[in-house]
Amino acid sequence: MLSVKALNTKIRSVARRNATLREDIQLIMCNIAGYAYRDGNVSAATNLLNAVVGQDKVAIVRFLHDHCFVNVKKDGTVSLNKKAKKECDFDSAESLVAHLIGNAPKWYESAVSNGQAAAALDPAARIRALAKQVQSGDRDVKHDMADLELAMRELVGAMAAARRGNIEPEAVAA
Repeated sequence: MLSVKALNTKIRSVARRNATLREDIQLIMCNIAGYAYRDGNVSAATNLLNAVVGQDKVAIVRFLHDHCFVNVKKDGTVSLNKKAKKECDFDSAESLVAHLIGNAPKWYESAVSNGQAAAALDPAARIRALAKQVQSGDRDVKHDMADLELAMRELVGAMAAARRGNIEPEAVAA
């Protein structure tokens, strides 16, 4: 087992490397926006998403969508947000990148807090949070009511199966 001193040294090392990694991801995404703007090429977004295992992908996908002309579909594929690109008006891709580097919010500032991460492990808290998102019209919740109702029926079926002690996948689909 590590001594407390060695443990704290390792933690400080992780904190420094994590700060560098977050800034690298920020810079990469700003440049992805430049290539999307100039060439319509968003392939680097796929490469980045595949590379950032263990990072907050929700925050990364949100930044890519909001600032980099990238749509990420449910199946994980990425595409160019042509409408956002068309509405953007910069002299060049380089000026767009410079603008984002200087002005875009840091992607990791929207990452979940420790408390939010703990709440994510609590199914009741997740359901309550989802209810609030649907009610408020939160942009991260798609309001396909039929899809939401189907998911709710699946949840109720899973809860009934869990009460019976039967948590087999067939029971969840009921």
